[in-house]
Amino acid sequence: EFATNRIHVLLPVFSGKEVLRIFDLSGRIIRTFPLQAEDSLIDIQSLPKGFYLAEVHTITQSKTVKIVIY
Repeated sequence: EFATNRIHVLLPVFSGKEVLRIFDLSGRIIRTFPLQAEDSLIDIQSLPKGFYLAEVHTITQSKTVKIVIY
């Protein structure tokens, strides 16, 4: 995934407890964002350009994707 200003997160179900975490490639948590709805746009403009992992946790599952901020 490539990103500049925002990450789009679309969840199949929303409970209000979902979280998006951004990690650097060494596994350190850089930012944590509570998700506010099934369809969320997360502002990442404050993050430096580079490679990251974005992980979304829901009640039933987790998913991690690589992102490049340029």
